[in-house]
Amino acid sequence: MGQATPKLHSAAYLSKIMACVSVLTAIAGIIMWAAHALTITQLCTRLLVVTALYLIGAALLRKYIPQLQTRFQSLPPLLQAAPSILVIFWLVAHFVILLAGTRQQGYITAIFPIVPVYLGAYVIGAGAKRRIGDSLHCPHCEYPYDFPNEADAPIRCPECGKGWLGILKKGRKVRSPKLIIFGITFAIIAFIILNPIFYIGALAPRLPTPLLYASSYLLPTNSYTAWDELATRKLNPFWSSLLAKRVIGLRANNPYETSSRWFEQTISSGTIPADLLERYYLEGLDAELIAPDRIHLGDPCSVAFRVNHGSTGSALNTVVMFSGYFVDDNPVPLGRRNETLWMHVLNPGAGQPSTDPLTQIITPTRTGDLKVRCIYWLVYQPSFADQLQWQPDGSPGPLKAAVWSRRFELTKTIRVD
Repeated sequence: MGQATPKLHSAAYLSKIMACVSVLTAIAGIIMWAAHALTITQLCTRLLVVTALYLIGAALLRKYIPQLQTRFQSLPPLLQAAPSILVIFWLVAHFVILLAGTRQQGYITAIFPIVPVYLGAYVIGAGAKRRIGDSLHCPHCEYPYDFPNEADAPIRCPECGKGWLGILKKGRKVRSPKLIIFGITFAIIAFIILNPIFYIGALAPRLPTPLLYASSYLLPTNSYTAWDELATRKLNPFWSSLLAKRVIGLRANNPYETSSRWFEQTISSGTIPADLLERYYLEGLDAELIAPDRIHLGDPCSVAFRVNHGSTGSALNTVVMFSGYFVDDNPVPLGRRNETLWMHVLNPGAGQPSTDPLTQIITPTRTGDLKVRCIYWLVYQPSFADQLQWQPDGSPGPLKAAVWSRRFELTKTIRVD
């Protein structure tokens, strides 16, 4: 008499899980595209990759799962879980594909420790439902199937009255306390090991720099422990460059990234290369001038200083002094801000790809090409109390406490018909 393949090992069951994840990934991608977090090209590319992965994964399951079905009872629990482990990594791959280029590292860090917990739960389940021997049993009530001649076997189980032909379970169910204890222990220990936040604070002073650097990839981005210890180390140029690139990459995804604290504490040591130091300051603000390409004479139009990303820093505060918009050769600015603009005010809100905090209406008075310039200063300084002031020539006053400053000019040509 044949027996049913365990549900979690069924190729059809696993394929359905993968198909559901693919559909959910597509829906999430469309939502991200609608929220302007993805371009249409990025969305289409990721959907094509997800579709290809599903077709390949489903083909592999259909090919190899039937070969394993006859050996499920003799395989160790962890090997029995191989198909389900494949689906777990499938889920992780989808998160990476969907979120690549945004904040995938944080999501992978959150998902990765779940894998051993899943494996531990699987071992616990295997221990609770372990079967031994070659006897056949009702899948509903464990009543033994003692009918050598299949023709004499009833269609329904004599004990519970439910259908049992074709779905009989092989082996007598015997609970294994050892497997259950092992599964619980494995899940707890592995979860703790894969979450350095539980122990890195105590171990950080004793870890060599390479391990401390590696731990910064697994810690949540709001954890200071590894970065604070690294700031106390006397690093050679190689490690300083490596860590500086890491911080710059993290800041590009999170304006409130706390690893910048290490960068700011290390600046005074002089071990950070000049090109990376310049990148750190320059990439603290990603802004552009937004204006229409063509308008009609006399029609008012809106121009805006669009902020796509701005880093606030930890000890150094990012400041913008906005000189205003200049139209053609007119020296009188439009929309100048006399007050200091702090980055936490300019930054886009949660879920917003950009914001237009400084918008100005201009009305053309002639036809032809209208040149619009946007001038601002980007300044890094340690104190909120030190408000910058304008001088008569249109430049900021003395930057006594500033660590770094730079003038920027954005231009846009509008065609007036």
